[in-house]
Amino acid sequence: MHIRTIGAVVAAPVIAATALLAGTGAASAGTAPTAKPVVASTYEAGLPDTTSVPTGTNSPQGPVWAYDDMTRVLTAKQTAPGTWTVTFDEGGVYNAIANPLTGVAWHHAGLFGGTISYVVTSAGTPRASSLPRTEPATATHSSVMAQLFGAPVTVTGGGSYSFTYLGIPGAPHGVYSQVG
Repeated sequence: MHIRTIGAVVAAPVIAATALLAGTGAASAGTAPTAKPVVASTYEAGLPDTTSVPTGTNSPQGPVWAYDDMTRVLTAKQTAPGTWTVTFDEGGVYNAIANPLTGVAWHHAGLFGGTISYVVTSAGTPRASSLPRTEPATATHSSVMAQLFGAPVTVTGGGSYSFTYLGIPGAPHGVYSQVG
């Protein structure tokens, strides 16, 4: 009888733990991957910043009002096998050549910051060490993500952005926001 009591005391926790682990495995099978986010950063100088009003300086993305020197911090979070949300947190100094609200020539340097997120698919896996410390001014979000993943990246969603610039004449309290 003494042996049965000890056996029952030992068996009950083992059975409970087995049931708990089995339940956890079943629940995890239907959820998104739990891989840790990959965080990497790079620096880019002289990146053309655009606006919607004519400035006299054009780029394929629109009228250029400033050239930005910024740090880009990328966070890649896996949402499903081969699918990721990649967020760029960007900030630094803009070097204005025109007022972004009026297009009138204006030379000024000020601070800015913002974020943009994408949903992407890729056969690659992001690695922070794959991203160089600096990027050329011609680098795009897509080219930077391709470097991070070490493979082509297809944007399948997202693209929402919000950026704030300080010290812009004509903007409420000198704060100009671009949202889209």
